[in-house]
Parts: sequence; structure tokens; C-alpha cells
Amino acid sequence: MGTITNEMKKLMLAGIGAVVESKEFSERILNELAEKGADTLRQGKALNEELKRNIQKTLQDDAESDVKEAVGKMDADQLASLKAYIAELEKKQAPRVDEDE
Repeated sequence: MGTITNEMKKLMLAGIGAVVESKEFSERILNELAEKGADTLRQGKALNEELKRNIQKTLQDDAESDVKEAVGKMDADQLASLKAYIAELEKKQAPRVDEDE
């Protein structure tokens, strides 16, 4: 009878050990998956920022190309009008100098 009692005790302790081991394993896996998820999120944000910069540069390059093409097709009167318009914009954006200084 003593052997059966010892075997039952071992079986019960093995069950408790398995539960503890399972809990620790689950926590370790959960932490690893959470870290991988965080890494993926960081990588996604970096890729998103790079994509935004690339799109913005492409749009700027396309706009510049379109403007150059349009200016290249202007006649002398249109170019003179454009130059006057640009000069007017430059006056508005120039820093003002106080006469007191």
C-alpha cells in the first residue's frame, strides 16, 4: 500500500509541476510574441515614414517638372507676366527693414 501512496504522491506532484511549467512556458511565449509584435510595429512605422518621404519627393519632382514644362511653352509676353508676378511675391515675402534701425 505504501508504494501506491508514493506513486499517487509522485503523480500529484508531477501534475502540479506540469501546471507550473505550463504557466511559465505560456508567460515566456506571450512575452516573446508581444516583443515580436512591438518590433513589427516599429518596423511598420519606419517603413511608413520612408514611404511618405518617397511619395512627397516624387510629388515635388513631378510638380517641378510640370512647372518647367509649362514655363518652357510660354511666349515672351507670358514670361514677362510671370516674372512680374514672381517679383511681386518676392516683395511680399522679403523681410521688412525698420527705418529706425
